[in-house]
Amino acid sequence: MNKKYLISAIIVLLIILAALGLIFLGGEDNWVCQNGEWVKRGNPSGPTPSGNCSPQATPTPTSTPEKNVTMESPKSGDRLTLPFSITGQARTFESQVSIKVKDAQGNTLFEGFTMAQSPDIGLFGPYKKDIIYLYQKPASQDVFVDSFEYSAKDGSVINLVSTPVKLNTDETRTIKVFYSNNNLDPQISCNKVFPVDRIISKSGSLIENTLKALLGEMNRVDVEKEYDTNINQGTFVKSWSLKDGVARVDFNDILELNAGGSCRVSAIRAQITETLKQFPTVQEVIISIDGRSEDILQP
Repeated sequence: MNKKYLISAIIVLLIILAALGLIFLGGEDNWVCQNGEWVKRGNPSGPTPSGNCSPQATPTPTSTPEKNVTMESPKSGDRLTLPFSITGQARTFESQVSIKVKDAQGNTLFEGFTMAQSPDIGLFGPYKKDIIYLYQKPASQDVFVDSFEYSAKDGSVINLVSTPVKLNTDETRTIKVFYSNNNLDPQISCNKVFPVDRIISKSGSLIENTLKALLGEMNRVDVEKEYDTNINQGTFVKSWSLKDGVARVDFNDILELNAGGSCRVSAIRAQITETLKQFPTVQEVIISIDGRSEDILQP
């Protein structure tokens, strides 16, 4: 080998060894802490450090931010039938939790909201929503149950928890609830109401489940078609009976809150009466509020 090339190769090798030395040995004359003891590296000019030698602490991993909405039931893969409940914990703006049930094709089967029972602002509280009815039957048993919050900033969906379940609708029946609709009744005759379908369970009380569907959240699709309810949100049935073709239904006082005006009063009565008269066993409907039937729903 040419002497000139040999010298060049030796120089390159020395440079490589020096670089490796810098990497593995640090390239400095100093004291380093290893396993709780000071160890000499190279030929440091100073004495052994007097401070305590402690291994460098391993940084604590940053935890994932806690979700503000959780779902405790149903759980993934559960097999459900109507009615069923959605429960969990939430820490949301004004404690409101939105609920949606949809099928695998994205069709909304139910949409509503409930309130988390939080002890104070910024604290978690339990929430519960009973699903008594659906707007339509799912295309298959594959269904998703969603709990989430609508952003107070821009209305977007945040804190979403979506749980896939199986929903058996074999033991259900289709009933109708009646709403006003100014598009179908342009003269606004007040006492004309129009039906939309709801899916309820065959088990339990037919009258009670139908009334709960009437008093519950409306379908956005129906609203877009100009269906509307005149019944105040928060109205509920206190008691009911059916005897000799006469259905007697007692409501809480929310039913007549701010319900002045003959047109609205007529529409409220028509919604309740026509919803119940769809059943052959009901020929007459008597409405009462907190036990009173004579002086209620006055124009």
